[in-house]
Amino acid sequence: TDYGGCDALAEWISESTCLACLNLSDTDLRDTGCLRVSRGMKDAPHFEELRLSKNRLTTQGLYNLSLALREFSFLRILDLSDNNLECLTEESQKLFETFTKALSHCVGLEQLHLQRCALGDAGATILAPNMQHLS
Repeated sequence: TDYGGCDALAEWISESTCLACLNLSDTDLRDTGCLRVSRGMKDAPHFEELRLSKNRLTTQGLYNLSLALREFSFLRILDLSDNNLECLTEESQKLFETFTKALSHCVGLEQLHLQRCALGDAGATILAPNMQHLS
């Protein structure tokens, strides 16, 4: 992964004022790339759709994403499918919990895609209470 490219993308995202959909699926972003791109997203919280499937993200990547998500009140669709979001360790559970708490700020969220993420019982148990505002 070219992290210099991620930094350039983050800068472009932060300067974008009308971008409603960002599809970075299948770009091999990984956790570090997610951190770098998230820095740009913090300054552009107007996304309605964010697609990050097939990027080899882990709970660390979602933690990195949580830095931007706290500002994403307009987000309607978040696709995290086909990433490795296992919550097997106490550390990964804490990282995932931070992400789900940030996600609870996305009051307009209509779709959350987590297919083939190996979330497991621990992840589902963490996710459920933080999504109650959507019911």
